[in-house]
Order: sequence, then C-alpha cells, then structure tokens
Amino acid sequence: MKIKDNLNISGELLMKSGSPDSRLEAEILLRHVLKIDRATMFSNLENILDSKQENDIAELVQRRLANEPLSYITGTREFYSLDFQITSDVLIPRQETETLVDEVIKIAKENPLKIVDVGTGSGAIAIALAVNLPLAKIIATDISVDALHVAESNTKMNDVFSRINLKQGNLLDVLDEKVDVIVSNPPYIPSDQIEHLQPEVKKEPHIALDGGSDGLEYIRQLIGNCSEKLNDNGHIFIEIDPSQSEEVLEIADTHFPDARTAIIKDLSQDNRVLSIHL
Repeated sequence: MKIKDNLNISGELLMKSGSPDSRLEAEILLRHVLKIDRATMFSNLENILDSKQENDIAELVQRRLANEPLSYITGTREFYSLDFQITSDVLIPRQETETLVDEVIKIAKENPLKIVDVGTGSGAIAIALAVNLPLAKIIATDISVDALHVAESNTKMNDVFSRINLKQGNLLDVLDEKVDVIVSNPPYIPSDQIEHLQPEVKKEPHIALDGGSDGLEYIRQLIGNCSEKLNDNGHIFIEIDPSQSEEVLEIADTHFPDARTAIIKDLSQDNRVLSIHL
C-alpha cells in the first residue's frame, strides 16, 4: 500500500470515530511508525509500505479509535516549543497552560528568583521555565513517584537536569525553604464531572484531574499553605477552570487580604490563571 493510500484509509477511520483532526492524526501516527518528518512524508507519498509498517500503523490507529490519547500513543508532546516524553503516568501538557509559564517569565526574566512548580507531572512547566530563565533556581514537586520519573527523563532530554531539584511529596509539604514564586496546575475538575469528560481525557491520571467535590480542594490547600513558604513580595500563579474565577479570588482574598490579585486570560480569552502578588 502506498503512503498516500494509507493516510486516506486511516484518516477516514479516524474521521468516522469523531476525531476533528483525523487527517493530521493519521499523518502523526504514520510518521511515528516510519520515524520521518512531515516534509519527508509529503515527498514520498508514492512510496510503498511493507506489511510490518502497515500492521504497526493499523495497530496505532486502533488504539486511537479506542480513545487512547495521541500523546500516549506516540509518547511525545510539544509544550512551549519544547519536546517532552509523555506516559500515562502524567497529565498531557496543554496549550492553555503555557499562560502560566508566560506570567512567571514576565516577572522573573531579569531576576534570579527561586521558583517551585507544584504538581509538576511531566515537568513541562518547570522545564520551560528553566530553559527560558537561566538565572532561576527551580524546584519541582509531585506526589507521584512515577510522574517524577517522567519529569526526570524530560529534564535530561531538555538539558536542564542540573537546574531542577525534583522532590516527591504532597503540594508544598516537602518544601524546606522559602521561594519567590509558587506556580501550579493543580487538579481542578469537580469529582462528579470526571465521568462526563471526553473519553480520551478520562484515560489521563485521575489524581491529576480530580479537584474534589467543587474542584477547589487542592487550590484551597495550596493557597492556605503558601504564606509560610513565600518570601516577601512573592508571587503565586495557579491554573484554574474559567468557571472558578470568582471562587478562587475569594479564597485568595481570605488568605491574602492585602495582596494584589487578578485573573489572567489565556490565548483563547478564557479566564485561566489566578495571580497573587504579596
């Protein structure tokens, strides 16, 4: 079978399953098996696939049809123009989370700040900060040992292994020093909404999704513990669901009545980040 025919067949199957990006996904799966870039693929559309290649592609397509996330199938994800290894032990980094990185970079670009990324998962936030803030000292925590193994691999892949101190523990419990910036993408989906998520999202770690009865359990804990872990003039940046804006501002005002608080929008103009400046 020719490459172009394989793309058409895979794309058609994925489209019928409801994938909005069926053609692109077909290309990604084929390129993953053949280990080629997009330009090489397009210049070789008439090439014939051997039977093993056809079978390998078909197997990946079937996994995608079973709602396995594309990033788990390929084991990779791009975030902040960097490449990351991804496994089912970690939440898949999303574009809206880049807003968190943007906000930290704005305040830390010219300052050698000490930053902690709470619930680092794949390490995407911490690593993006380390790459873009060469003067920063960065700590990354996660309760999951398996997630920290993925994060460690990614620090090595992005040449920042020596720049990031990985710690295993819940939220800020393992932080034994004060920092200038606390940044986090915590679980914030209400427990009763988990079952209504897209099928592929439900395959991501529930520990990284489930934010308790109202989705704010970990955000409350995190904000409540921040004061003793922050230096004077410290900053807190927390990703939220757009619907939680008013509630998180109230939580912030309760713990930090004199702080400057704000909700920052992502590129889609959705309320995405709670900002607290002491």
